[in-house]
Parts: sequence; C-alpha cells; structure tokens
Amino acid sequence: MKNRIVVTAIVALGMAPLGAWAQLPSVPGFGSKSTGGPDLVASQTGLVTSYVGASKDVLTSQAKMLAALGLKDQAAKAQAESDSLSAGATAGNIKDEEAVQSDESKALSDALKAPVGTLDAESKKTYTQGLVFLAAGLVKYSGMSKDVDAFRSGLSGASLLQTPKLQTGAFIVKSFPGNLQNLTETMKNAVAFAHSHGIEVPPEATAVI
Repeated sequence: MKNRIVVTAIVALGMAPLGAWAQLPSVPGFGSKSTGGPDLVASQTGLVTSYVGASKDVLTSQAKMLAALGLKDQAAKAQAESDSLSAGATAGNIKDEEAVQSDESKALSDALKAPVGTLDAESKKTYTQGLVFLAAGLVKYSGMSKDVDAFRSGLSGASLLQTPKLQTGAFIVKSFPGNLQNLTETMKNAVAFAHSHGIEVPPEATAVI
C-alpha cells in the first residue's frame, strides 16, 4: 500500500504544471544564482584588471628611478615583473608581484636616503619619468577604493561554493590598505629627493601628495 502511495505521488509531481514546481523551496548554493546579489566573479575580474594596471605603472616607476640612481639590476627586475603582469593574474602571480614591488620599494627607499653624487641630465630625466609613472599608479590605485570596498562587502555573503574562486580578489582586498599607504609614502619621499637634488618634479606628482 505504501509503495502505491509513493508511486502515485511521483506521478502526480511529474504531471504537475510548471507553476507548481516554481513554488517548491530552493536550496541556497544550488540551482541558478540569485540575481539580487553582486556578480563577484565579474567584480573580481574588474578588480584584478585595475590592480594590474596600477601595479605595472608602479613597477615601471621603480625601474626608472632605480636606474636613474645607478641600481641597474634592481631596475631590470622591477621592469621584468611589470612586463610579465597581465589582466589574467592569479593570486599567486599577484603575491609574486607584491614581493618584487616590496623588495624594489625598499631598495629605492634606501637609495633615496643614501648620499648620492651629482646626477647627470639623462639620469634626472629618467627619474622624472619615474615620478610620472608613480603618480599614474597611485591615482589608479586610489581609484580602486570603492571597488575594493564593494568586493569586501560581497565576500562576506559569498557561498562556500563561490569562495574558492575568489581568492585573487580576496588577496587584493586584504593587501590594499597597506599598499596604498606605502605608495603614498614612497611618492612623498621621491618628490622630496627630487627637490633636494635639482630634479624636475612633474605636476602629476605634486597633485597626489
């Protein structure tokens, strides 16, 4: 008797109109995604693209200023990392980039504090170019603030199925505040060095400090 009831119920469900199926409860994390929340994968793609654009400028700025100060090997390493970055960067790529950027930032910071001889005209020109790239990177990085905040907010509501796909964006969000502070400090020090060594400071650089 019980078997007949089960079979009858299955048949009834199979014959039910589509409207009846629509009234069945949904299970979070399965089926079609909700249209009410943010598309975190798309948001992550935009975040990575913006981050890469800013980082390429910062690394190029480091390469130029390091070269101007005679640190050719560090300059080449920074430029190589800038050239290798792409919009499809993963969390691992970005971690590698941040390690290089941090190393070259320290090398630049030390060089700006160390006594230097008189720079020739070509070195001064290269240094000024570095300031232009650093300003561009800082502007781009600062412009990411709203997207970073939105992605951070979205992450708090991400499902367990989504989270593993959002590691690159999560890494950017985590490192963003410290990176922005470091870039701002580097710009101030780089501009101060230029002023004290007779190097032209472009208006782009003074506009961001």
